[in-house]
Amino acid sequence: MRHSRASLRSLASGGAISILLGSFFLGTAGIASALLNRVQDVSPLTIAFLRVGIATPFLFLLAWPSMRKQRIHLPDLFLLTLIGGALGGSHTLFFLSIPLIGVTLAVVISLCTAPLVVALVSAWLFHERPGVRLLIALLLALAGTLLLTLSGENATGIGLTTQTLNGTLIAFGSGCFYAVFMLFSKIVAQRSRSSSSQITAWTFLMATLLLFLLALVSGNLHLTLSLTGWTIAAYMGIVPTGLAYFLIQWGLKSASATVASIITLLESGIAALLSWFFLHEQMGALRLIGGGLLLFSVWLISSKRNKTA
Repeated sequence: MRHSRASLRSLASGGAISILLGSFFLGTAGIASALLNRVQDVSPLTIAFLRVGIATPFLFLLAWPSMRKQRIHLPDLFLLTLIGGALGGSHTLFFLSIPLIGVTLAVVISLCTAPLVVALVSAWLFHERPGVRLLIALLLALAGTLLLTLSGENATGIGLTTQTLNGTLIAFGSGCFYAVFMLFSKIVAQRSRSSSSQITAWTFLMATLLLFLLALVSGNLHLTLSLTGWTIAAYMGIVPTGLAYFLIQWGLKSASATVASIITLLESGIAALLSWFFLHEQMGALRLIGGGLLLFSVWLISSKRNKTA
C-alpha cells in the first residue's frame, strides 16, 4: 500500500510531468520528418544532420553553467565521438525506416529494441545468467515484432512484403545503434566528472560533425529547403530533440526510475495517435497486439532493472 502511494506521488510529481511532456515532444519527431518529406524530398541523412545540428547550440546553451565549472576531459572525447556516431546512426536509420513502414512502426520497433539489446549486452558483459523475466521479455518481443512485420496495415491476416521487412530491419538497426548510445553514455557518465547536460551537448556536437562529413562525402547533403522546410527542421531540432532531452533529464532528478521508464514508453502511443491524426496511418488488430507485446516486454526489462538498481 505504501509502495502504491509512493508511486502515485511520484507519478503526480513535477519530475514525472516533465518526463511526460518530454516524451510527448519526442513522439512528434517522426511526424515532423514525414511532413518534411511531404513538403520536399529530403534524404534521411540530411534530416538526421539537421535534427542534431540544430539541437546542438540549444543543448550547449543549457550546459553552459556546468561547462564553466568543469570542462570535458580529452580522453573522454574518443568515447563521445563513438557515442555521437551511434546517435547519428540511430537517427539516420530511424528516418530511413519511416517511408517504408510508417511513423508508428518505426517508433515502436526502434524504441523497444534499444532496452532489450542493452539488457542482453549487459548480461553478456557482466557474465550474468539471463533470468526468467529476461527470457519471457525476449520471447514477447520476438512475437510482437513478428506480428508487427507480418500483418498488413488494416488486416487481421498475415502478409509480408519486402518493403515492410526492409523497414523493420532498418528500424531494428536504429534501436541497436541507440543501445550502443545508451551503453557508452552510461560508461562516460560513470567515469567522467562532467554533468549529464555537458556530456549530451558534446555527444550531439560529435554526431553533427560525423553526419555532416558522411552526408557531404556521400552527396546526400541537401540544404536548399523552402521556408516551410526550414521551419519543420528547426522544430525537429529544438522541440522533439533539444527541449525533449532537457525535460527528460530534468525530470529524472525527482521522478522514480520505474515511473520514468513507464512514462517514456508512452512515446510510441503518442506517435501512433499523431500519425493517425495527421498522416492517417492505420493499425490493424494484429499490429496493435504486436505493439502491445513489445511495450510489455520493455516494461518487464525496465521494472526488473529498476528493482535491482
